[in-house]
Amino acid sequence: MARHPKVDVVGSFGSRFSYATHSVELARALKSAGLLGRCLNLDDEALEDYAHLSPHLYFPAWEQGEGRQTDAYQAHHGAAAIVIAAPTEAVRALASAYDVAALFVCPNTNELSREALETCKAFDRLIVPSRYCQRTVTNAHAFDHVARLGLGVHDVFFEGRRSVRERQRRREARNEPLRIAHFTSDWYWPGRKGTQELIEAWPTIRADAARPVELVIHAVEVMRDAIYYHCADQGLLDPEVRVASSGALRGSLPHELFEAMADVDLVLQPSRAEGYGMVALAAMVAGVPLVTTYETGEYDFLEDFGAEHDGHPAWEGVWTDGLLCPEPEFVGPLHGEEGIAPLVNPCVIADATLRALRHLPQMRRAASTLQNTAVAFDARWERRMEPWKMYATGLIADVVSLKEAAS
Repeated sequence: MARHPKVDVVGSFGSRFSYATHSVELARALKSAGLLGRCLNLDDEALEDYAHLSPHLYFPAWEQGEGRQTDAYQAHHGAAAIVIAAPTEAVRALASAYDVAALFVCPNTNELSREALETCKAFDRLIVPSRYCQRTVTNAHAFDHVARLGLGVHDVFFEGRRSVRERQRRREARNEPLRIAHFTSDWYWPGRKGTQELIEAWPTIRADAARPVELVIHAVEVMRDAIYYHCADQGLLDPEVRVASSGALRGSLPHELFEAMADVDLVLQPSRAEGYGMVALAAMVAGVPLVTTYETGEYDFLEDFGAEHDGHPAWEGVWTDGLLCPEPEFVGPLHGEEGIAPLVNPCVIADATLRALRHLPQMRRAASTLQNTAVAFDARWERRMEPWKMYATGLIADVVSLKEAAS
């Protein structure tokens, strides 16, 4: 009797950022359903956090020299795989290493680079997390198979909702400054998260806000100096603007992100472009009011939420000015992606933030009500993985069909 094929998960199991989070959660889901083959780890090592996957973890035979990495991939064929990795030339080789392979792609720009486009073409299927990403890939090429499968957040954002409201009330009682948080996982300056524009908007926000305000920027370590220098250029120093460590941005440590988010009155994410926006989704689930950007994946799920209460939204939108600006050569999580993204005007950010602060009590009530919608939206990781399991089952069925047709 032939062995039933299973699905490999190819991704990052040696880091804690967004792609690693997706890889680990998918592997857990497929393992629980008996669908998991191997976890092909594209990192040099695996974190102890993922020890429960150790029987499935596999490291490719990395080899030195031009073209040798491709050979290492192709030496290990399998039946089916879901690849969660940036669409680079090296990843492209995985398309031919399996009978059926799907690539998860989350472009953060309005266009795909040539490298990303050619890699996407090499795969049988594409998986995208939002309508924004779907538009980007389908505008680039008429792909036959593009599935939209959403992502989710950890249960701590659901379970800690009461804590968020209690902390807000305590800060109000102590008449503390309103605390605004911004999260950026960019690895280069100025990045795509709107951090530079936010800093440039902050003097206006500080001057025109009815109450004292303070800003906490959560950034990866390599960005801290650039952020501090730009703050100094704007005359902004500690403690009014603080740059926190990157612990809150580690996708596999959701409690740190929740703690960073639960102690603020407003989350400000004026991204120039965003494929999905996990921070914005986490804020909505936790019940924290949000200022974010239209024309991004964040707006997609805010539309799905119908994020309003008594006619007042739980979030403020920031329009981009429509100008297109070339991105640097290396950007965001998609290394080497040379897409374009609109600019965000600091004046527009300041106006939206000041509107949010003026209506903060109403936004809090709307955000609190929105949490019930978030539950119905199935924003938990566990529930969000159900369609992924069905998708994996479909890949297995396609493998069986291919083998039957060939026999």
